[in-house]
Amino acid sequence: RRTACPWSVQRNLGSTAVFLNSIDANLVSPPSAFFNIDLNIFFSVVPPVLGGGASTGSLPLFDIHVGAGAAPGTYTFSTTLIGGADDSAQDTLATKEFDLTVVAAAPVPEPTSMLLLSSGLTGVLALRRKRKGKVVK
Repeated sequence: RRTACPWSVQRNLGSTAVFLNSIDANLVSPPSAFFNIDLNIFFSVVPPVLGGGASTGSLPLFDIHVGAGAAPGTYTFSTTLIGGADDSAQDTLATKEFDLTVVAAAPVPEPTSMLLLSSGLTGVLALRRKRKGKVVK
């Protein structure tokens, strides 16, 4: 399962440009090895510089891949936008926490269970047809 994580509108309230150099995202709690955070999308959709008064709009900044072994529950993640006055700045521009809820998948019946169920229904239908076909003398 994959979840794209959008960031709400980021606006540069100042009059000078701000460089958006990187992003950091991590799982805060509870601990789990079944999540993989892919930050590559940040570098393809986010403008490298946000001019004075400009806005990014709502953008997908990273993907979270949820592994099959992830237990159902709510997981808290933290995201930090990093940048500053030039393209080498590493200042924290914004930090945001968000929750991701994993729900249990609906159980899928085994093929043998489905075969047994259909065989039983076929038998019931055959018996019903046989009884309907009898003529009372």
